Amino acid sequence: MAEIGVRQTEIEAHRLLDYWVQSGGNGIDTARVYSDWIPGEKHRSERIVGDWLQAAGVREQIVLVTKAGHPLLENNWRVRLSPPELRQDLEGSLETLRTDYIDVWFLHRDDERLPVEEIIDSCDAFVRDGQVKALGAANWTADRIRKANDYASRAGKAGFVATQLFWNLGSRHFRGLESTQRSMDDDAEQLHEAGNLVAMPFSSQAGGFF
Repeated sequence: MAEIGVRQTEIEAHRLLDYWVQSGGNGIDTARVYSDWIPGEKHRSERIVGDWLQAAGVREQIVLVTKAGHPLLENNWRVRLSPPELRQDLEGSLETLRTDYIDVWFLHRDDERLPVEEIIDSCDAFVRDGQVKALGAANWTADRIRKANDYASRAGKAGFVATQLFWNLGSRHFRGLESTQRSMDDDAEQLHEAGNLVAMPFSSQAGGFF
């Protein structure tokens, strides 16, 4: 969804989404930041998905995924995971996507200076409010995910159920396009194998190589 409505017209984007659902697809994965690197409209990817969801009337059939906390591209890549910033992103996504809940809400980046307890506490409030059904961690290290989920389990709070890491057969242990990206390494593989954690890798087809 990072390029939806960028490489094609909005009408063509809606047709692609129609075809996806007609072919049996039921998951749509976007992010608050997607398409923000294109001059002009902000949050274009979410807006196009939201317009399509309303026009197609298929919200209840879709597992809707979006992501929050990504650095503002004009702000020197400072990760945004404070409680007010997370709430701002979530409420913005709900409005733009024209929905009252997100099925899986990912934190797009991590800020290792922040205690995992603070981050989980913020996210758990959104789950309890019904705005988020499940939480995911994108570009987090295995150690931080483990600590976050251990705390959530002890405190009776919502933990991460899924991850998004760079992972494909063409390039193992990718270092990332910039310093905040993370790939599926040996520790992350062991974490997934040991527990109920779903891997939803990005670039899983190596940019179309597979």
